[in-house]
Amino acid sequence: MIASCKRGILVSHFHYVNGYLDTKRALMTGMTRYGTFLIEGGEITRALANLRWTESMLRAFSNVVAISREREAFARGGAFTTIVPAVMIEGFTFTGVQRE
Repeated sequence: MIASCKRGILVSHFHYVNGYLDTKRALMTGMTRYGTFLIEGGEITRALANLRWTESMLRAFSNVVAISREREAFARGGAFTTIVPAVMIEGFTFTGVQRE
């Protein structure tokens, strides 16, 4: 997926997600964390500061252009585990940058 991206942002983790902005539109907000990178010409070119995002998940999932075959498991305290693929979403809305 990275090789096919002309210009984009690679998000490796979300720090938190607030899903109560507008539940009818599935509008959520959150921050990236632990690795956010700029992709240019199909290659990761540099690290970025953590970014704030605000997006309707209905809109985001309507703009998925690729889904990986590989899945990654993320454990969150105790027995709760999420298994997810990587997804490439066109036009995801980033709204700000974390100031150090």
